[in-house]
Amino acid sequence: MATASWAVAYTCEVFKLASNLARPSGQKKLGIADAKGKVLELVRNGHTVAEAMRAVQRTEETYKSWRKGDTEFRYAIDDIRAVKKEEIESGRPPLPPFDVFCDEWLKQPLAIHQLRMWDVLEGREPREILPALRYEPSPLVFEPVNYPDLPAGRVIINVPPGFAKTTSISINWVTYLIHKNPNIKIVIVCKDQTLAKDILSAVKFRLTSAVYREMHNRFAPEGGWKDPDNSWAADRIRVQGKDDGEKDPTLQALGIGGRIYGARSDVIESPLCRHARACRGHSRLSCSFSKQSVDGRGKPGRDSGEMVQHDRDPF
Repeated sequence: MATASWAVAYTCEVFKLASNLARPSGQKKLGIADAKGKVLELVRNGHTVAEAMRAVQRTEETYKSWRKGDTEFRYAIDDIRAVKKEEIESGRPPLPPFDVFCDEWLKQPLAIHQLRMWDVLEGREPREILPALRYEPSPLVFEPVNYPDLPAGRVIINVPPGFAKTTSISINWVTYLIHKNPNIKIVIVCKDQTLAKDILSAVKFRLTSAVYREMHNRFAPEGGWKDPDNSWAADRIRVQGKDDGEKDPTLQALGIGGRIYGARSDVIESPLCRHARACRGHSRLSCSFSKQSVDGRGKPGRDSGEMVQHDRDPF
C-alpha cells in the first residue's frame, strides 16, 4: 500500500513538473541559483538534463559549465544519479541523498559545517573550505570491504562541542545508512557505553516513532523496521528487511573495550571516544583512535575517520 501511494504521488509530481517544462518565451529568465535548483528538482523527478536545461532556458553546454565550476551542484547531480541507479537495482522507492533525507524526512536540515562532514564521510573534499579549517586526506588507500558505495578508510572529524556532530552523524547518518542498506553492520563505540546506548535509542526512535510515520510509510519494509522476534535490546538491534542470512546485529552500542558480536563490521562510528582533556592535537587522537577501535576484535574495521579540524585547538 505504501509503495502504491508513493507511485501515485510520484506520478502526479512528475506530471505537474512536466507541465512546466515549456516556458513561454516572454517569461523572465531565472537567476543562476534558482535555475540550478530547478534543474536539480527536475532531474530528481525523472527528467533528462536536456529537458531540465530547456525548462530554465539554458543549454547543455551551460550544464557542463555548472558541473565543472560548481562542486556542490556536481555532487548533487551525482547523488541523484546514484539514487536512480539504486532504485533500478533494488526495486525499492528511491532514497534521496543524505542532505535531502535530513531536510525532508527527519526535518533536521544540515548546516554548511555538517555538509562538510558528510562530504568527508562520502570520500569527497569538503565544500566551501575556509582558512580556519584544515582538511588532510590520508595518503593510504583502503579497498571497500562489503559495500562499494561506502567510502573505505578511517576518518577523524575533530570540531568543537556544540556543532551537532552526534545528532547529524552518529544518529541521523547512521539512520540513513540503515535505510540505504538494511544488511549493513554498524558499531557505535563511545568512551562510556551509556552514551552509546543513548545514541542507539535515538536511532530506534527514528525507526519506530509515529513522529516519523510518513518516512516509515515511504521507506520502511512491510511491517516496519522492528524485528518481529522482539530481539531489540538496549545495546543492539537487528532490523526487519535484513536479508543476508546473517544473525549479526544491524547496530550495536559499546563502550571502549566492549566486545563486538558477529562478523566484521562495515562501519565503526566513535563519537566522543576521548575525553576533551585527554586530546591535544590530531596525531595523538588518531593514534589513540586506531588502538581503541580494534580493542576486543584483533583487527581494524572501517571507521568514521581523514580530517576536518578547527585551526585553533578545540579542546
